[in-house]
Amino acid sequence: MFDHFLKIDAIYTETPKNSIHSEEIIQTLEKEKEYYQDSYKKFGINSRYVASNNEKFEELSCKASSKVLLKENIPTSDISLLVVVSQTSTSRLPNSGHIIQSLLGLKETCVIFDINDGCNGYINALALMDRFLRPNEKGLLVSGDLMSKYTDHSDISNRLLMGDAISSSLITKSNEAQGKLLINNDGDGAQSIRLEEIENRFCFQMDGFKVFFHYGQNTKVH
Repeated sequence: MFDHFLKIDAIYTETPKNSIHSEEIIQTLEKEKEYYQDSYKKFGINSRYVASNNEKFEELSCKASSKVLLKENIPTSDISLLVVVSQTSTSRLPNSGHIIQSLLGLKETCVIFDINDGCNGYINALALMDRFLRPNEKGLLVSGDLMSKYTDHSDISNRLLMGDAISSSLITKSNEAQGKLLINNDGDGAQSIRLEEIENRFCFQMDGFKVFFHYGQNTKVH
């Protein structure tokens, strides 16, 4: 008897139509332009995609998933598990997973999970899929955020960092060993990345130094 392992067969990405270059953002500043020009060139994000008001998480997710199914020649009837990972999905009730299931036309027996998670969400989703995918079954892992909808435009640092994109991954169970998942969590620094209400609008807030020193300094490679 073989052990079965998760296998990522294909990943396709969907982005909003509009993109904004870092220089466009910097030119709106009254001071410190040279500092932020030097900053974005150091961290390498020259531009980012930004969703318009009528571009929704679920619709972009459907487009990314349709791409991966079409390119890999997989019928929707073959998908038995859908896991959706996002902290900025458009719909909370009903949950995004069921909306995406309807848009794609997935079968009624397809198992659906929504995960509210960020940086480690993709790995957590893989762990979940490992438990629910049977050998020779196929699943879709939709992951991404439209963070621009929550960006505080007065916070230039986060505005230069954050963009929008959705990926859809085709996942199967395979007899070939792909490695094992190791998951640890530490909630002590959870408030370092958060949504905070500012002037009646929830905005993304991140304390970069706390994130670096709390998580970066305690990272261990196994």
